[in-house]
Amino acid sequence: SGEAMQEEIKMSLHKGNIITHARNTICRLINTPGNYLNPSDFASAIEEIGKDAGFKVQIFNARELQKKGLHALLAVGQGSKTPAILAQLSYDGGQKDQKHIGLVGKGVTFDTGGISIKSSTNMHYMKSDMSGAAAILGTFQSVAKLRLPIKLTGFLPIAENAIGSQAIRPGDILSSYNGKTIEVIDTDAE
Repeated sequence: SGEAMQEEIKMSLHKGNIITHARNTICRLINTPGNYLNPSDFASAIEEIGKDAGFKVQIFNARELQKKGLHALLAVGQGSKTPAILAQLSYDGGQKDQKHIGLVGKGVTFDTGGISIKSSTNMHYMKSDMSGAAAILGTFQSVAKLRLPIKLTGFLPIAENAIGSQAIRPGDILSSYNGKTIEVIDTDAE
């Protein structure tokens, strides 16, 4: 019937609008220069998007990361004036026996390569080294707005790999969350 078709078109446009809005969020974040999107700025954007879309956001600051033993993440960001953070995103579709999916997205807001500095040829693209985290954030935005019947958990490790007096050095030994140690050979291998 005509009414059923109109309702189907209306619902398709609604879904398309949500997905397009999430895609635009992702692109906007990826294209934001590093001086406007450091880890703290990114955390604020994540919290704002989570509140608007209806998913939970928990931000772990440097002190909390230290307590949890996330030394490798902290090390990547220790050359920056803005400490690393970890964002945990949670969405529950509210259905019994729903699938539980986990997602992880890299969120290096700018990657100079650290002391193992990258070539300047394409370094301006390193503002997009957080595109994995942006894609996960956009996925949560879409899933929550569409109220999909799934359970979704995401982790976004966010840091700025900068050159500074506190930056990690080749040869440094770091401990990690799982208790293993990591010898840094190249500070651009975060």
